[in-house]
Amino acid sequence: MKPQDGKMKFIYKDKELDLRVSSLPTIYGEKIVIRILYANSNLYSLDELGFLKQDKELIKKLLKSQNGMILLTGPTGSGKTTTLYAMVMSMDRERKNIVTVENPVEYEIEKANQVNINPNVGLDFTRSLSSILRQDPDVIMVGEIIDEKAAQIAITASLTGHLILSTMHCNDAPSSIIRLVDMKVPKYLVIDSLVLIISQRLVKTLCNNCKKIHTTTKEEMIDLNLDEPKNIFKADRCKYCNYTGYVGRKMVYEMVLLEDKHKQLIMNYEDINKLRKYTFNNKENSLSQKLKNLVLIGLTSYDEYIANLQLNCISKDEINEV
Repeated sequence: MKPQDGKMKFIYKDKELDLRVSSLPTIYGEKIVIRILYANSNLYSLDELGFLKQDKELIKKLLKSQNGMILLTGPTGSGKTTTLYAMVMSMDRERKNIVTVENPVEYEIEKANQVNINPNVGLDFTRSLSSILRQDPDVIMVGEIIDEKAAQIAITASLTGHLILSTMHCNDAPSSIIRLVDMKVPKYLVIDSLVLIISQRLVKTLCNNCKKIHTTTKEEMIDLNLDEPKNIFKADRCKYCNYTGYVGRKMVYEMVLLEDKHKQLIMNYEDINKLRKYTFNNKENSLSQKLKNLVLIGLTSYDEYIANLQLNCISKDEINEV
C-alpha cells in the first residue's frame, strides 16, 4: 500500500543490466516502472557522447582543475547523469580522491567513493556534503543541487580547493545562473565558482526505414526560419522501430564557458534575456538552433523539435531575436 523503490541485477544475452524498480499504489492496483541501466563503462566515455572535438577537449582540460564548478542542466531524462559519470570515468581515479553523493547510486565506479543518500536516517545531500569535505576530496560529484543549503555548501567547496560536478533542473545554461542566485547564493560567489555550464537534451532520431518526406507548412517555415518551403521528414510506423517512428536518441547541447563579460552581466543582472543574448551572439551554438539543424538534415522531426523547444521554455519570437 506504499510506494517503493529498489534495484536488482539481471543478465541478458551476456550483458549485465541494473534495473531500477519503482512501484506506485493506484486505485486499480500496483503500477510498476522499471528503468534499465547498462552496467558497461564503455557507455560513459566522453568520446562517445556526441560532444564536438573542441568542446570535448575543453571539458577534459577543465576536469584537471583543482577547483571550480561544472554544472549540467536539463529536464529529467536528458542524460545529465550519464554525462557526469563520463566525466568521472575520464579522470585519474588512481591519484585523485573522488567522492560522489547520489540518490541513488546508479552505476558503480571503480576507485571512486560513492555515497548513497538515505533521507530515512537523516543522510541527505547537505549532511553528506558537510561530512565529505572532511574526507580531503579532490573531486566531488553531487547528483543534484536541490536546495539552498546544498547549493551554498557546493559553491563554497568549489572555492576552497575542490572541483565540483553537479546537475540542476533548469531550462538552459543562463537560467541555471539565475537559479543559483535565487537560492540565495551571493552573486560574487556564483561568478567566482562557476566555470562551465552544459545544458543538454536527448532528441529522438527518426527511423530510417519508415520516415516520410514532408513539405514544410507556413507555420513550420516560420518556426524553422525558412524563406521558402523545404522537404523535411516526419515519423511513420513500422516493425523495425516497434511502430514508434523513432530509433535511438542523439544528445543536443549548448555549452557556456563563463567569461568576464558573463560575470559583469551576472553582477548587474536585470533581465535573463540580456545574459542569453550575450551567451549566444553566435546563435549556431544555441540549443534551439542545433535542434533546428537536426530537423533540416532529416535526423529528427519537426514534432520532436517543438517538444524539446517547449521543454526549453523559450518563445519563438525570443529564439528569432537571439
